[in-house]
Amino acid sequence: MAAESYQESHGVSDAVAEDAIADQESAAQLLHDNGATLGVDADMWVEHEAGNQTLHVRTADSSLTTELKNSLALTETELIIHEEAVGTAPKTMADEDLNEEVKEITPGLQGMYSRASDGVLVVETLDELTDDELSEIGEILGYDDVELNTVHEPSSDQLTVRGGAAMTSCTTGFAGTYAGEIGVISARHCGESEQSVYDAPVDTSGDSAPTDHTMSTYKRRADIGFFAVPSGSTLSSTFYGDDPSPIDLGSGPIEVGEGFTVCHQGKTTGWACGDVTSIAYQPTYDDACLDDVCEATFVRVGAVNQNPGDSGGPWITGENSAIGIHKGGGDNFGIYSKLIYGVDEDGASLYR
Repeated sequence: MAAESYQESHGVSDAVAEDAIADQESAAQLLHDNGATLGVDADMWVEHEAGNQTLHVRTADSSLTTELKNSLALTETELIIHEEAVGTAPKTMADEDLNEEVKEITPGLQGMYSRASDGVLVVETLDELTDDELSEIGEILGYDDVELNTVHEPSSDQLTVRGGAAMTSCTTGFAGTYAGEIGVISARHCGESEQSVYDAPVDTSGDSAPTDHTMSTYKRRADIGFFAVPSGSTLSSTFYGDDPSPIDLGSGPIEVGEGFTVCHQGKTTGWACGDVTSIAYQPTYDDACLDDVCEATFVRVGAVNQNPGDSGGPWITGENSAIGIHKGGGDNFGIYSKLIYGVDEDGASLYR
C-alpha cells in the first residue's frame, strides 16, 4: 500500500516506488537496531525532487555515523549525513501558560511543531496571521523562524457525490475532478447562486454538502460548470436514472446524431427520453450564453419537457453512456450541452 501511494505521489515506476519504500524502512530499522531515538540521538527526514529521494540523517554520534555509512545499502536513495547535534524539540509545547499566550494571538490555534529539517516552528491555525504576529509567537516560544500554516476544521458535510442528484436549484450532471479538487459537473448558470448538493435524485431535505463554483467551460459552445465539494466526500461513477438505485456509467463522453433516442434525469421532471432533432442547435433566448452569443453547438431533443430545477442534469445514450449536461428548453423539447466540451483550460476532461 505504501509503495502504491509513493508511486502515485511521485510519478515513478512500481519498481522504483518499492525500492524507495524499502530504503526508508531499512534506514528506520538501522537506527532502531542501534538504539537511536529520533529527536534525541538523531534527526532523520526524506526530501523528494523530480522523482528522486534523498535521506538526511543528522547526528553527532560518530559510531552511528560509521554504521550508517558501512551498513545502509540504499537502492533508490541518496544518503546525506549531517555530523552535528540534533535539533531540539520545542520544550515550550507543554507549557500551558506559554500556549495560552500564543492563543491570545491566534484563538484558532490547532497545533505546532518544529520541523526536523530546518528547525522552523510551524504554527497551524484557523486564523490568518501577520508577519508581526508570527514574530511575536516566535519570541514567546523561543524561535527565530516561524511559519504559518492556515488550516480548516474537518467538514461534516461529506457525502457520496454522483450524477442526477438534487442541488438547491439545479441537478448534478456527473461526478468530476478539476485542479486537484473533487466535485460535480453541472450547468454553468447554476453557479450564479450558492448551491448545495444532495445524495438523492429529488429530495432536498436529507444529507447535503455545500458546493463552490470553480470554473466554467466554453460559454459560447456549452453551459457547463464545475462545482467543488468538501474534501473527504466520495465521488461515484454512477448516476440516478430511471431506477431508484444509482446506475454505473459506461463509456463517455461521446456524441450522438439526429434521430438518436437519448434520456435525461432532472430533479423536477425525473427520468425522460426523446429523439434528437438537432446536434447543431443555437439557443437565442435572453442570456442563453451569458454575455456571449451562443454557437450552434448545442443539442435539441424533442418530446422532453424542461422544468425549473432540471438544469445541469445528466444526459445519456443507450444504457449508460454519458453525452451531455442539461441546459434548458421548453414545452416538449430540451437542450443539452455536449459533454465533449466539458474540459479545463488545458483541454483535460472534467468528466470522471
